[in-house]
Amino acid sequence: MKKDKLKEIQPLVIAYGYPRNSSQMTFLTYDKEVTVEGCNEVLNKLLPLCNGVNRFENILKELEDEYEDDSLIEVIKILLENEILIDSQDFYWVFHKRSMNPSLYFRNLSEDEIADIFRQRNYKSYKSRDRISLSSYQEINSALLEFMKSRQSIRKYSLKDIPFTKLSGLLRAAYGVIRKENLGFGTILHRTVPSGGALYPLEVYVITSVDIGYLEKGLYYFHKEKEDIILLKKGNFRGKLKKLLLEHNETIETASLFLIVTACFSRGCEKYSNRGYRHIFLEAGHLAQNVCLYCIEQNLGSVEISGFLDEKLCSFLEINARDESPITILAVGSI
Repeated sequence: MKKDKLKEIQPLVIAYGYPRNSSQMTFLTYDKEVTVEGCNEVLNKLLPLCNGVNRFENILKELEDEYEDDSLIEVIKILLENEILIDSQDFYWVFHKRSMNPSLYFRNLSEDEIADIFRQRNYKSYKSRDRISLSSYQEINSALLEFMKSRQSIRKYSLKDIPFTKLSGLLRAAYGVIRKENLGFGTILHRTVPSGGALYPLEVYVITSVDIGYLEKGLYYFHKEKEDIILLKKGNFRGKLKKLLLEHNETIETASLFLIVTACFSRGCEKYSNRGYRHIFLEAGHLAQNVCLYCIEQNLGSVEISGFLDEKLCSFLEINARDESPITILAVGSI
């Protein structure tokens, strides 16, 4: 990290630390233990200032009479690299990493406990207030409502061929361009989903498990600017998917294709900081619903899958989870 960029951060201590001895301080991070040596004195003065509000340049000024800037910068870099400190403007990453599968915090519920959760009332009741029925004597004529009545998660498919035109339509419905807007400083390509600040931080990959038109089985990247797909890897990846997804063997064996939706967090969070993290998941939800509705129209089945092993999936896609991370997967097949 460059010095100029470092000055913009608002460091926050997120790992518990304790002095192991007079020259070593040990921190217990999310997935490892980190011991920093020879810095106890500076750490005792530096860490209390890292409260997520102070900018690093202000911390340097606070300690400039006692320590050289370069020494402090080196210590800060070590702490950032080991996620003892994090930029408070990127605090979403702390949650995201801890919500990855396999989870350290998984609740192994019994069938009875799961049944109890389903039986709990999932609505609020205002007993003393007037209730106005939405039933009407006049029928509501809405093709969209009829589509929504048909929406359901389908986990097993027939092995009928899917034509290339349906895949093309699927990707355009998911995240295609619907109009262009010239803002003077550049042109925004508006897509089929709303996006915070029209930043469109999502990426879409396709795994085809059958030959679709002239497309061979393989992993493809949807180039959303040019609206074409790029072959990344050839092969039948059903076996690989069984190692990447949790308990979806029937779907893996019968689905024709899988859409993997990832997010480049910096695109949304650079502008909106931690709030941008919420925008990204809302956007992915809009994309997923577009896929579900398109599938209904085209007599296809679909199901959304969140049970995947994040880091292994990143490795398969050859992406760095810190820069681009999987958000959801949609399986699609003929019914």
